[in-house]
Amino acid sequence: MLFSGGSLLVGAVSRTDLLGHEHATGLAHQLYHTLHDRILPLGDDVIVHPTHGAGSFCTAAAAAESTTTIGRERRSNPFLALSDPQLFADRLLASMPTYPTYLSTCER
Repeated sequence: MLFSGGSLLVGAVSRTDLLGHEHATGLAHQLYHTLHDRILPLGDDVIVHPTHGAGSFCTAAAAAESTTTIGRERRSNPFLALSDPQLFADRLLASMPTYPTYLSTCER
């Protein structure tokens, strides 16, 4: 079982712009390496429990389900099929919904 936080979601991955647009690309590269170096080497039968799901502004387009498996995500998550960190970052940044304007006023 993997509690993936916001890194791997059902059918999606997390946003990387919530700390500010100036950090989004660098964090996307870090997310790529976390997914490919730490999470994807896990077995296909590992159950994934993400902290965010459909309707959350913390993701681009998560599915409605609340759990998944590594194998399912490996086969169906479009972001995991991207084998180049820059291509991953470009696609991720292009897929993100509008940045919540109130977020800059929240304490981090």
